[in-house]
Amino acid sequence: MDSLANSVFQDYQRFLLLPAAQSLTRIIMRMVMAIIVAADIIATDIIKKTCRDILSILLAERF
Repeated sequence: MDSLANSVFQDYQRFLLLPAAQSLTRIIMRMVMAIIVAADIIATDIIKKTCRDILSILLAERF
């Protein structure tokens, strides 16, 4: 995995450790992670950056 994927995965792991994570937010995070994996396969940096931005927003709301 490249550094972006590692960073996203670490953010995702941190998010899962939060005790009060809501189900809907978890579903969105999993969908975004799936898109990032697919984007990694087809190497579209725009999709990866957009998903990374979405994850950042979701994580910022949790802290």
